[in-house]
Amino acid sequence: MPKLVRDIMMRKVIMIDPQKTVLEASKIMSKMGIGSLLVKRNNKAVGIITERDVVRRVVSKNLNPAGITVEKVMSKPLITVNPDATVFEAARLMAQNRIRRLPIVQGADLVGIVTSTDLAKYLGQIAGPRSYKLWRSGVEGSGLQEL
Repeated sequence: MPKLVRDIMMRKVIMIDPQKTVLEASKIMSKMGIGSLLVKRNNKAVGIITERDVVRRVVSKNLNPAGITVEKVMSKPLITVNPDATVFEAARLMAQNRIRRLPIVQGADLVGIVTSTDLAKYLGQIAGPRSYKLWRSGVEGSGLQEL
């Protein structure tokens, strides 16, 4: 039976108000060691702000992060999936939409998030040590060097 999103998702999701500044969001992400915050309005997730959003929409345009709100730079609309979706369905959705974080929604409630890191960990577990040995033998015979 295929593994479900609910089995690998993170249940604790850090959220921020859309009227907070990008500087405040960046400080939270840095302090928490995370790369994104879900944006909530009236207890409903309405967007996501990621490190990439900050770089592309604020820093690269030389905007003041203390003077711009999260709402102005967040990614929206949210692309979401149900916790009963398979991990492979979630991975396909993330690849098709070129996103690294996928909020998990049941009905109208945000119940978790899956990141590309979560998918990589899961795939590493199912691949097991045999795939690592195959990779190593390929690297050693290819002229490539491990860094």
